[in-house]
Amino acid sequence: MTGKLNTLLANNNRFYVVQENQVVLLHGVLFDGVNLKILDDLLKTNDMIDFSNVQYASWQALISFHDYISKLEKPISIKNIPNPIYNSMKLIKDFSKYIRIGSFDLRFIHYNEGAIEVSSRKVNIKRFPGIFNEEGYFASINDYFPLATQWQMLPRNEYYDEILPKHDEYIIDQDFEIFVYSYLSFTLSNFHLANDILRSVFISVSGQLKRLVLSVSSFIEALKTFELEISDKPVKELEKMQKGVESYCTKEMNLLDATVQELELVIAEYQSDLLKGEAISDQGFVKYLGDSVTKIMKCEGIPNTLDETGAIFGEVLFENNENEEIRKLVGQIDSDQVTPEILTKVRGILNIMNPISEDSWEETLEDVHEEINVLDTLFKQCVPLLQGFDLTMQVVDHRLNEQREIRKFLENKKGSYDWADLRKTLINKVNSKLVTEQEKYSFAYYLRTQLVDEKNSKLDPGLSAKSALFF
Repeated sequence: MTGKLNTLLANNNRFYVVQENQVVLLHGVLFDGVNLKILDDLLKTNDMIDFSNVQYASWQALISFHDYISKLEKPISIKNIPNPIYNSMKLIKDFSKYIRIGSFDLRFIHYNEGAIEVSSRKVNIKRFPGIFNEEGYFASINDYFPLATQWQMLPRNEYYDEILPKHDEYIIDQDFEIFVYSYLSFTLSNFHLANDILRSVFISVSGQLKRLVLSVSSFIEALKTFELEISDKPVKELEKMQKGVESYCTKEMNLLDATVQELELVIAEYQSDLLKGEAISDQGFVKYLGDSVTKIMKCEGIPNTLDETGAIFGEVLFENNENEEIRKLVGQIDSDQVTPEILTKVRGILNIMNPISEDSWEETLEDVHEEINVLDTLFKQCVPLLQGFDLTMQVVDHRLNEQREIRKFLENKKGSYDWADLRKTLINKVNSKLVTEQEKYSFAYYLRTQLVDEKNSKLDPGLSAKSALFF
């Protein structure tokens, strides 16, 4: 397991907040279902939130955070947002006018002795008006170039539209160079998001399986007190499943991480060419699109692995739910056997803390049945988690299918390339498979375009490349 995942699990996904000098600092992991009500009192007197110490934030947690802040209906500033979190946050549809982005990490291209390097740098929103140029596509801070077009760096709402330079909303319909750049950025964003979904599923599933193992083990030990035996097979199978999920998810997350890094470098090299201000040749498009296919198709095995993992996980849950057997054995307990010592021991094993029932087996028995209900709920809660495997699989599979179309196009044309046809194919392919919320948001952000109509194409016939400017 990678160091980052070890850290996330070791901290038990703990999320907490502190106040320091009129700033609310978030710590730990923003996970699905996090209780944001703990911010209520702090945000009554403070209007700045610091993300410096947030290790990880799931997509759903960011959506919940956005909705929570929006409902406050007062301007709240957010600063020190880590790059992976900001990359997801900026995609949120109808980004709240009440949320003010203060500072965040951006990925930048710069040149070290002629070689392209990509690194993260913190930027403040106050610098933005000065780095834009209304005549070009890319911005710059000194000799560092953000790895994004000017219109792909900030959230989308009227507050930030006033900062951004004016541009043709459908620029990617008219300029194939920028379409390729935006499509590759969309794809990169989707691999970030696929990794986010899988990471969230991994954290949730791992924690849930550990809780199940602990609960089932406690019942096995408690029943032994009455010389009632139940197989420990469920515990062994659930532990085996937990290790299996950890192994499979870690392997696939590492592959997604590597793909993100490699695809990011392809985009950086492509942007470097655009910054020269010269039109990209057919051979250039073939190279960059071909490189993206090579990098992304390394993930070809992920959908099958996740499909199999989800199926095995569901099967293990179904076959090892011994709740009814536990109920039956509990029903066989002879209350006359329950001495005060046994009563205390069983309550300790099952961690029953209800003081009202501590001296009565009959009342404790109600607590025992309630603990069985809790165990039953734990099993049922695992079912929705299976959808996470399916969502990740779909996002990756959709992008793989688009890469197959690109590969087929490049192989079939062999020197005569109708790039307008490829653009139409990809846009239609993407639009027909916008299943997850993440895909829809990233499509709207990176590829907000008039969808190609067979009878009324919006593409310029020549697809003439515009110069990208240094500034």
